[in-house]
Amino acid sequence: LLRQASRAREATRALPPALTGLDLSALPSPGAISGAANALAARRAEVGALVSKAEESARARAKELEASAELQRTEAARLQMETALAAKRLERQATAEAAEKARTARDQLDGLRRASEDARLQALAVAAIPAAQTKASAAVSAQNQADAKRNGATAALLELRRRQIQGMAAQLAEGLAAGAPCPVCGATSHPAPASASERGPSDAEISTAEGEVTVTTEAAQRAAAAVAQAEAELKGVVEKAGTAASAPEDSRARAEDAARALEGARKAATSVDGLERALISHDQALTQLGESLQQAQTRLALLREAALEAGERARTLQAEVSQELGEGVDPKETLAAFVPLDSALNALVASGQAHNQALSRQEACAERLAVDLAASEFETAEAAANAMEAASLREKWAERIAAYEKDVIELRGLLASDDLAGLPEHCPDIAAAEAAWRAADAARVSALDRLSQARSSQNALVSLVAEHRQGEELLAQRREEAQRLSGVAERCLGKAPPYISLQRWVLAAYLEEICGHANLRLELMTSGRYQLRLSDEGGRGGRQAGLGLKVLDAFTGEEREVSSLSGGETFQASLALALGVADTVEARSGGVHLEALFIDEGFGTLDPDNLQLAMDELDRLREGGRLIGIISHVGALKERIQAGIEVSSGEKGSTARVVRTMME
Repeated sequence: LLRQASRAREATRALPPALTGLDLSALPSPGAISGAANALAARRAEVGALVSKAEESARARAKELEASAELQRTEAARLQMETALAAKRLERQATAEAAEKARTARDQLDGLRRASEDARLQALAVAAIPAAQTKASAAVSAQNQADAKRNGATAALLELRRRQIQGMAAQLAEGLAAGAPCPVCGATSHPAPASASERGPSDAEISTAEGEVTVTTEAAQRAAAAVAQAEAELKGVVEKAGTAASAPEDSRARAEDAARALEGARKAATSVDGLERALISHDQALTQLGESLQQAQTRLALLREAALEAGERARTLQAEVSQELGEGVDPKETLAAFVPLDSALNALVASGQAHNQALSRQEACAERLAVDLAASEFETAEAAANAMEAASLREKWAERIAAYEKDVIELRGLLASDDLAGLPEHCPDIAAAEAAWRAADAARVSALDRLSQARSSQNALVSLVAEHRQGEELLAQRREEAQRLSGVAERCLGKAPPYISLQRWVLAAYLEEICGHANLRLELMTSGRYQLRLSDEGGRGGRQAGLGLKVLDAFTGEEREVSSLSGGETFQASLALALGVADTVEARSGGVHLEALFIDEGFGTLDPDNLQLAMDELDRLREGGRLIGIISHVGALKERIQAGIEVSSGEKGSTARVVRTMME
């Protein structure tokens, strides 16, 4: 038993000092063995608590691993959702661009239709020019022939009338008498009267010649009308052809291009509804993906927190176990190793008790034998043995005696333990102890209830902390989104740098394009001196921010305010801007032409040179097919205006009349 107990002790770790210091070379005393057993029981309870901690640490570690695995799966799902979200955004952007192009094409249909029709009519006009020119040439030739016939008939009539006048002189000469006054001049002397051979044509001949003149004149007038009609038709087709008259192939190509553009716009316009439905579907999918991604991010945060808490808990518990047992010691194995050692100690206790009981019985038996022999009739023990009762009866008595002695030994051993060493001789009053025990037990039950409540409160607090952290993260995301949207709104409203609203920014883009077209005109009208530049000055809250204009003076190389221009220069800049607006509208309206431009006053502020440059620019616009209307009182403009309406005032009111200063 001692060797078995020694081997069990050597195989066990983390033993209390009472066991490590126990001498097992000989049978220890019952008190030493009992103390070692009690110390082992206490240590076993401690190791049992460490086993619970180790198991809890293992569960925390498993929870950490499970949370880490779930974290990896959720992270992979989040990456997939981000990839899908990015792809869906690209797809949505492509669909939006296609829808915008389709809507633009639909909006441009009317303009493209008019542009196609204009290009077609222009091409037809270009194609009709040769026939109109041939017709005009034939009409001119017919007019020349009719004029020649009319001139011949007129010359013949004049000759007949000359001869008629000469014949009338001969008739008068026949009635003259010497000394008688002439009925024409009143002279009485007639030195050279006309001879009878110069008689003129008859009235019938004159009438015939006059009739011929009338016929040829009417023919010449009809030929002139035909010429005017042919020239008008030629002018009409030339005006319709415009600058394309010199390039028939280009006009046909433009007409074909315009027709193809119109057909393409029609096809694109038919896809608007489908693309808009696709945009709605993309938006819904993006919303769902965004919500799923938000949920995944929240799930990731919770999993990270759970894994962190579980790992920290596992490490804390493992550190406590290692501190108690040593690094690398398994509390379960240690607790299992206590079993054979406890069994060996119990066996030693039992063996010691049996040995002590045997010695006690031996001494008691010897003393009793001596007493009994002295009081009996037997001289020796052998004589007494020979006189004993039957063996069966003695065995029964021996069993009863052994049982009694055993009970006595057990009770003496129990009373000899260290726990009962200080007991009084007389039985104490245990009522107070029982009351204290009941109070302690009630306190224990109350403490257990409070512990249960504290654990419930702890679990509730942990849950609330997780919800609070989740709410903080969601609040931070919402706050970030709100700040971003607020920044966009302030930027669109012009409340953030560069303090230009979205509306003014869009208008500034149009104004910049208008300035680009206007500068082409202004450079010609100012001989390359001035250019308009877009300015965003105006400061924070400036009402004109983003829509300001400045003038670049090529003579000084510096920009200056528009208000520094003279009256004539201001008119030139205004005219250039008006023309720039027209060019921009044409460029953004699918080829729709602004065929008329009206200018009210302003020419009086120009000097002769600038007036000439401005009129040259307007002439170029007119030659390009535009109708230019000018309202002015400047007399010098009359030389440059082909036709107009002149309004004059009088006592009876104003009158208007159409005037023409140049032949078209």
